[in-house]
Amino acid sequence: MKNLIKTGLAQLALLAGTMGLTAIPAQAGVTVPKCAPGEIPGSPTTPATCLAELEGFKIQVFSAKLCQQHPMPTGSNKVDLSTCFNLFESITKKEIDIALSSSVALPDSGRSSTIPNGTYTHFVLVMQPWIQQKGTYTASNGLTYRTVKLEDKWPDNYLVIKTGEDSDTSYLKNVVTSPGNPEWVGDTFSSQCGWAGENYSSTNDGPEVFTGCTTDLSDYCDAGSTITLCNLDYNGGKLTGIMAGADLQPLAKAERFIYVSKIDSPIPINTQTPGGTLEVSVIQGAEIFGNGEEVIDIFGQPFIFNVKRI
Repeated sequence: MKNLIKTGLAQLALLAGTMGLTAIPAQAGVTVPKCAPGEIPGSPTTPATCLAELEGFKIQVFSAKLCQQHPMPTGSNKVDLSTCFNLFESITKKEIDIALSSSVALPDSGRSSTIPNGTYTHFVLVMQPWIQQKGTYTASNGLTYRTVKLEDKWPDNYLVIKTGEDSDTSYLKNVVTSPGNPEWVGDTFSSQCGWAGENYSSTNDGPEVFTGCTTDLSDYCDAGSTITLCNLDYNGGKLTGIMAGADLQPLAKAERFIYVSKIDSPIPINTQTPGGTLEVSVIQGAEIFGNGEEVIDIFGQPFIFNVKRI
């Protein structure tokens, strides 16, 4: 019998129905360095990944909010958005481009007409559990790797990492070196196991059968994270990813993804606050994953959003 763990890029990089609250060992925070020109990460003396710029990303968003409190602090089993106001809100999802520029243009529909007094500490996106990315990376081996949408064909288009004597972890690759333009490639944040992986088994090379969820969560998740909630410190950004249903309550087989960024400088708002504009900015990029000799894959880093008054 062969055991296989399948995971999406979102679970690998981060950024179902059960709400277990079992704590996992604390992570010291994730730091991923920028790639040196043409660097191929993953050699014995370099990290497995490094950060580079891609042409851009696309996400589909239902609402963007400013909140006075974290909507789901560690230990909670529900989402509370009662301290938030809408920067925009829509019944149908709106596509937002996140290009290399640092500012993010939000739709202006559904904006709250009044803003409750208070100090706002968190930026929240309610989005489709899905992201698209596009770009190329030219490595020191002379090859240019471009993003493409590969057929879900096992095992030809999968990267398989051996994790035990009888077990592997795998995910669908999204880069090739053949001539051509980069393509938009998508990655879903939703699986029946939330922030955990999916266990499959096969006997005598027969069809794979789902056998349950792994007990381990993404390595990027800090202590107190659960199958539906992942807290992480990524390159200094304090982030949370919440798997949720359409009712915005925790659900591992996510219909919505609630993305929370802690604001660098809290924004006080009251009746005496002078007017101004709120600027939403983002740090985006891609993790280049290699083995020291070739680039194996490219996937988006967790977005680090910030909001400030200008």
